Amino acid sequence: MTEDRDLEDVDGKTGEDGAESDANSEYRRLLSYRGALLMLAVLAVTGAYSLTGKMRIFVLILDAGLALKVVLRHFREKLDDTDQ
Repeated sequence: MTEDRDLEDVDGKTGEDGAESDANSEYRRLLSYRGALLMLAVLAVTGAYSLTGKMRIFVLILDAGLALKVVLRHFREKLDDTDQ
């Protein structure tokens, strides 16, 4: 589905220091994960504040589903990394 975002050459070799690029990749992944959850939290608060009735419920359920998907994907990537 998505490509690995590690900084790798065409040969598959890492940059000058493999451990450093792994740390940078993990840091970027964590920022992406936290950023996605933060945006979903902002969407939930905005939707709960500004909407009413069935639309509010729909937005909150949609937001909860997206947040669950983000969390599960994050943990799946962590499990994939530990297997390697």
